[in-house]
Amino acid sequence: MNRHHIMRDAVCACPQAVRACARTAAFTLLELLIVIGIIAVLAAVLISQFGGATESARAAECLAHMRTLANSVQNYCMANNYYPCAGEVEYMTDDMRYRRHKGYIGRYSASGDPYARRNGAASHQSLQTVSTYCKDDLQSKYCVTNGALWTYGSHNLDEYVCPSHKRATWAANMSGPAWSYVMNPYFGYDYSNGSETTGLPNPDIKYGHCQRPDKRLLFAELQWVEGATGIAPPLEESPDTKVDGVLQYDRSDWSGTKEAIGFNHKAGTRYVAHVCFADGHTEKLALAGNGSSAQLIELTKWLCDSDDIELSGGQWRRTHKASDED
Repeated sequence: MNRHHIMRDAVCACPQAVRACARTAAFTLLELLIVIGIIAVLAAVLISQFGGATESARAAECLAHMRTLANSVQNYCMANNYYPCAGEVEYMTDDMRYRRHKGYIGRYSASGDPYARRNGAASHQSLQTVSTYCKDDLQSKYCVTNGALWTYGSHNLDEYVCPSHKRATWAANMSGPAWSYVMNPYFGYDYSNGSETTGLPNPDIKYGHCQRPDKRLLFAELQWVEGATGIAPPLEESPDTKVDGVLQYDRSDWSGTKEAIGFNHKAGTRYVAHVCFADGHTEKLALAGNGSSAQLIELTKWLCDSDDIELSGGQWRRTHKASDED
């Protein structure tokens, strides 16, 4: 008798045992449901971790862009002996001629001649302030390439944009932003209303004359995440004071709007802001308190004024007022 016959006889002799073994080898419905549930939980955890890692990567890229801009500022200072202006400034010299300082974000020249003259004065009608959410690709490009920093290191349009900001605008079916970073108005800004010139460059922005550069805010992120902290403005397509490249934290005297730095990146359960200072170093600030507009505007003012601050008791507090040194 060969092996095949032996096995056949054993199976025929014990049919109940074989059927019992077959039953125990199969999964029950309950066991299948448990396995499916475990797989679903693991998949959710992995997806969550992957999403967090992706946001961390975007935040790291955003911070790298800010460092590139900071290096461009240092190159500009070495070449011009002054910090670049936050916004374009035009003023009349002693010889009764108008002079113009380019801003970090330049204007778009509709006529092609930004120095067009009318009645012996600069014609502002040829210049347009462009919104960061401008749909015109040509205007969006030239508002950046016309800026003061373009030739000093930042030769990539993407370096002016936070990737998370771009992702948010696309999710809202909007065109991608032209830039994501705003500059401290201490470094000069444009008072012009489009038809007349007022204001002068800040004389303190001469390189080496800036007070407390390690404390003086240079760049911050535009406040753009709708609903993330409960205080951010909605993503808007129309140009307004929120999107002109200047962080206007204390301009309610004429604009009716006070702005704050943006806490746009989520780190764990908290939101953080990327900020850059006049000496070129960058930092991350955690959102403290309830993130109210009043609190963030106050923090923004302290940073722009180069005051000393600390995070204490869940709140940002000013520990030293820089103007007291004057």
